Amino acid sequence: MTRTTLLLAVLIGAAAAIGGIMWLAWPASDESEVLAPVRELARTAAVEAGAPGPMGADRAARLAAFFTAEASADLGSPFPPAEGRDALAATAAALVVPAGGLRIALVEADESVDLRLLLANATVTLRATSADGREVWGERTYDVALRQRDGAWLIHDVRPAVRAR
Repeated sequence: MTRTTLLLAVLIGAAAAIGGIMWLAWPASDESEVLAPVRELARTAAVEAGAPGPMGADRAARLAAFFTAEASADLGSPFPPAEGRDALAATAAALVVPAGGLRIALVEADESVDLRLLLANATVTLRATSADGREVWGERTYDVALRQRDGAWLIHDVRPAVRAR
């Protein structure tokens, strides 16, 4: 083996190693892309002030579009858990919206992404307020699992966050 061939082999090996390390360590996706379904879900859940009543099938169908077909959600009491996008939509359609309207905001989020497996996990804190933002009805933290399907991030599982002791 000539000196030039050896140098070329070392350079190619180094380039391959650096490329492999970058592929493993490079951020898979940015926060705004991964958390987009959570943010859009919160915006879609917003309801203007009016007479209290069920959320309705149209809004529920728009909410369900942010979930995988086999998604599951447990938002904690008083909301019933649901398995599958259709069950999520039916549960959402029956939820009673308060007279003051509803706004849900993503207050805080911490996510990790694995693009090789097309998975993401996040811990998000959501705050529910009246539509005018004056009355805070609650703030909850959830663990959210997302899956990338056909290039789009969708919510696959939502559970109340388990707090470390």
